[in-house]
Amino acid sequence: MPDQPSEQLLALIDQLGLASSQQVAAAGRRARRLARNLPLFDSVWVDALVQDRLLTPYQAAEINAGRGAQLAVDRYVISTVTSSLGYASCYAGQAGGEDEDFTLLVAPLRNVTREEAAQGLAMLVDRQQKVSARGVMTVADAGVLGDRVWAVSSGSLPLSAGDWMVRQGRLPGEAVLEIARQMAADLAALEAAGLLHGDLSATTLRLAPEGQTRLLMPGLRGLLRPNEGYAWTDLLPEAYNYLAPERIAEGSPPTTSSDLFACGSLWWHLLTGRPAIAGGNALAKIKAAHAGRIREIRHVAPDVPTPLAAAIDAVTQDDVRRRPSSFAELATTLGPPTRQGQAGLASWLAQQASARVQLASTTKAVRQSRHLPVLAAGLAGLLLMAAVVTYPRWSQTAAALWQTPSTAPEDEPGLAEEPTRIAQAVIEDAKPLASATRRVAATVTEEAQPARSAVTRAAATEPSRDVPDREPLILAGGQTVRAEQLELSPGLVVRAAAGHRATIDCTTESLRIAVDRVTFENIDFRVIASRASTADKSPHPAMVQCHARQATFRGCTWAAMANSKSRVTALQLAAEPLPSSEEQRLVLENCVLGSVTYGLRLRRADSAHLSLENVLYQGVGPLVRLDRLPAPEHAVLIDLTGCTLRGCSSLLDTRADESACGGITIAARHCVFALRPKGCLLRAAASAKPEGLAHAFTWQGNGSLLTQAAGFACWFDQTGARHPLDEASSRVDGLVRGEVKFAGENSGSPGSAAVTDWAAPIASEHAPGVEVALLPEPGKTR
Repeated sequence: MPDQPSEQLLALIDQLGLASSQQVAAAGRRARRLARNLPLFDSVWVDALVQDRLLTPYQAAEINAGRGAQLAVDRYVISTVTSSLGYASCYAGQAGGEDEDFTLLVAPLRNVTREEAAQGLAMLVDRQQKVSARGVMTVADAGVLGDRVWAVSSGSLPLSAGDWMVRQGRLPGEAVLEIARQMAADLAALEAAGLLHGDLSATTLRLAPEGQTRLLMPGLRGLLRPNEGYAWTDLLPEAYNYLAPERIAEGSPPTTSSDLFACGSLWWHLLTGRPAIAGGNALAKIKAAHAGRIREIRHVAPDVPTPLAAAIDAVTQDDVRRRPSSFAELATTLGPPTRQGQAGLASWLAQQASARVQLASTTKAVRQSRHLPVLAAGLAGLLLMAAVVTYPRWSQTAAALWQTPSTAPEDEPGLAEEPTRIAQAVIEDAKPLASATRRVAATVTEEAQPARSAVTRAAATEPSRDVPDREPLILAGGQTVRAEQLELSPGLVVRAAAGHRATIDCTTESLRIAVDRVTFENIDFRVIASRASTADKSPHPAMVQCHARQATFRGCTWAAMANSKSRVTALQLAAEPLPSSEEQRLVLENCVLGSVTYGLRLRRADSAHLSLENVLYQGVGPLVRLDRLPAPEHAVLIDLTGCTLRGCSSLLDTRADESACGGITIAARHCVFALRPKGCLLRAAASAKPEGLAHAFTWQGNGSLLTQAAGFACWFDQTGARHPLDEASSRVDGLVRGEVKFAGENSGSPGSAAVTDWAAPIASEHAPGVEVALLPEPGKTR
């Protein structure tokens, strides 16, 4: 092998302008030393060039992976990747033959055509040349290259606000006030030039060491992704943190009003250290953004300066008409940026950076020391002593540094007059927040473990310890009540006497739930005889009709008795439309759905969240029936934990003729899907192949088992012919195929549904499916 790189590598390095032939030749000595007795492969030459600082580690990785040609984007050469905006990646680089640094953004061409992108980029570059805002990193050059869109801004990227929060936590109120003032002034200058940013976030906001903010490349997201909503869930969850509710509800492009909302959400995030809307996946984020409910900033950050609190409250109103009309108006509310404020921000950034470097150096020295225990104890003591001695002086210095005339304490009579009320509001708001944190922590812990949780849960017949809004309605043990005799009120708990079960007869009338937060515990819902009369004239009348936004069932059962000859639905969600920002939530825990045709039926395509934990379904048809796909502005989430489906036709059945639809997400953890032969998890009826359904459908979770005889997805045409759907076209994670053995035949007894053996690669010592010991048996007491 010749003592030089291959012709292909030499040509690539020359094409990219990364090194001259003399520099490559000079690296030969290092390459031979690295190779030792091995041949001089191209990868060895690449390592030698990296050590000679002619290539960056990122460039070396791309070249070794065979993607070296992609380092060149037009006349710009990528040096390293800096961050991701979700819809695009940011790189640092230089123009060919120049030493000036550039920031390069590259995005896939998906939501717009090539011609639309090229025309929009040219217009964007032309209009941003007229912007005179020091804090805006405008687009200096842009274009379309193959299936990629690129844009360039002069200068290198400072650290993002998101990275600062990851390393340092939330920012002090006075720092955020200065950031807000600078942003408002820059965005007002953009507004005067007829431009919008459209992607204000903790990633696009950069904090320069000199105490100035930088806003990265305005206008690009609005050009490349003009619409956001339930049909566009392809980004990471954090990419939806700052969407205004009207963008989801109306599917509209960015506006001044939506940018104002994004500003408020971003400042809320900087002050609290967490996003204003919650959600662990893209769909949950979009739903939370759609609702537009952002908590009062004073309740979570009581030290926020008054002008900033007023601005955040004004711009985060869910009603567009109540927000400021322009960034110029917002800048007036906040006040102009000041030299003192910029100096304070620069000083804080420098202090944090210095503390991080000193801590890293000290940690490294301690790790390398042979006297680690003694040094660790001594260092801890010194730090504690230093904190006690210097805190008063440091706090006074910090207060003097940040104090400005517009935010001095004497200018905040509201805080001086009502400290007790604000403190009490913070305490009261912290109670549900702490509870929610504990619930989230428990969920994450259980999800992280491959085995199912061994935590003891309450038996099905034990009443819950929830504190109801009013006295519970206790039904005597063994009592049978007709559905039409029950009078429900908001927050009511309907339960059987402790240790007993009661029956609600839904033969003549369905149980109608029209009030929110009603809970049923240890109740057997029954159709005892043929339904002689009912208001529900559908072929499969519902035993329970839920027209409320939320209802809960614990330790309940549903069945049509053998002599009823009825084809019924256990639970049916409302046929009336709900506001677009609302969703229906149905919770089932430790329940059994027996001889029914449908388990849960959604008549309308509104947003719904179905949460089932330790539920056994032994019905004939699907567990969930969607009469049609959700509309683009809606979404359906089916959350299953430790559930067993046995002998039914499918998990989800729907009608799929819509060309555009919202998202359908199934999150299944430690479930068993033992469908009948030729059954499918997902079934759809359509006049043509439902292409949109596969893209709208998402499967999540882990440790769930699908029997070998069942299919994943299929659709039926107008003649009833069955066609399989390609499983690869949907996002399916955490589902395995295998055989399973049950304790007995598929009878009415929950005990027969216990899994005794399974053949599938599930990383768990516990059997998947229901815990039969927690399931109720009709009429049986404990």
